[in-house]
Amino acid sequence: MPSIRSRILYWLLKVQRPPFDPNKSVQQQRSLLENQGKRAPMPRNVDVQPIAMGDLPAEWLCPVGMNDNRAVLYLHGGGYTMGSRRTHRALGARIAIASQAPVLVIDYRRCSFRWAIVKSC
Repeated sequence: MPSIRSRILYWLLKVQRPPFDPNKSVQQQRSLLENQGKRAPMPRNVDVQPIAMGDLPAEWLCPVGMNDNRAVLYLHGGGYTMGSRRTHRALGARIAIASQAPVLVIDYRRCSFRWAIVKSC
C-alpha cells in the first residue's frame, strides 16, 4: 500500500498544472518551473556552497558526514532551455544525502561549457 506521503505527492502532481505547456512562451514556462522549484522542501543537514565554474554559476550541496573523496556531478534536464540549480537544488540535496557525497549542480542553461578547476566542499 502506498504511503500517505506518496499519495499526497501523486495528488499534487495530478492537480497542479505542469510547467511545460506548448501554449506558453519559453520564458513563461521557465517562470513556472522556477516557482515550483522554490516550493520543493530542502532536506536538513545539507550545506549549500555557491561557487562559479568558469562563467557558470554552480553550487556544491554537501551533506553532513559526507565522504569527500568522491563527488556527484548532477546535470538537470530541460533541453538546455529550462531548469537551473534553484529548480533542482532539493533533488540534488537528496542525492547528496543518499550518496553521502557532495553534489555539484551547475546552471548551464543556454550556456556553453567552460570547464574550470573547482575546489570541492
